[in-house]
Amino acid sequence: MPLTRIGPRRYERKAEHFLAFTSIACTLICYRRLTKCDDV
Repeated sequence: MPLTRIGPRRYERKAEHFLAFTSIACTLICYRRLTKCDDV
């Protein structure tokens, strides 16, 4: 029975990490685009 309880918790943690990673990636992309626009 403990294995069924671990499943959803792992999925929730992965979802949180995925959202955090995507937000960091979007921030870096926007920052790079803004810095490129300032140089030109």
